[in-house]
Amino acid sequence: MRNLEIVDCGALRKVGNNLPERGFGDCKDFALLLVKMARQLGYRADVALIHRGEPEFDPTSLAMPRHFNHMLTRIVDENGKTHWIDPTNTLHDATHVNRDIADHPALIVSETTRELARTPAELPEMNVLRLESDFEFLGEDNLLMNTSIQGSGEYARELIRSVSRKSESQRRDFILRIFSADRPLIKGELSMDELPKNLLRPFEMKARVEM
Repeated sequence: MRNLEIVDCGALRKVGNNLPERGFGDCKDFALLLVKMARQLGYRADVALIHRGEPEFDPTSLAMPRHFNHMLTRIVDENGKTHWIDPTNTLHDATHVNRDIADHPALIVSETTRELARTPAELPEMNVLRLESDFEFLGEDNLLMNTSIQGSGEYARELIRSVSRKSESQRRDFILRIFSADRPLIKGELSMDELPKNLLRPFEMKARVEM
């Protein structure tokens, strides 16, 4: 890891000193705080101004509110790989660029320089959903379904965001309703790996549902 000199500009000192006292912050506070933390660990890091959502402008070096409405952090690791991290997100994965900031103009701001860059494009192979099912009719309109689902990228993001803060029983019921498409359940069995609360990663689950 590089041993970089930590540069504490006024904004970084203000964030570092005042954020814990205020108890809250916006994207600027979190991005600046992450820059300070990354630099203390020896990484090259700067804040980046970006338009979150669908940008409708020609990129310029002028950070006008209608052009850049969000701030995140760009970190370069010891291998020279660039990571775009939005610390306001509840789910984190340094290898995955969120859809709302993918392939967007970004204005990198440091104490002495300004640089216009672009975030990486979203990779289709990162967003995968595989579904395998077989069905057995049990008579009297009852149906037995065996299903396996694998998901990654944005599919994993939506599932983890929906269930990570639920209890085990609430999570089970929620997912079984997904498998049954909200049809009345007679019984259902579910198996899946434990989903972390704040980490985005692929998932796999299997269900046996009678309805």
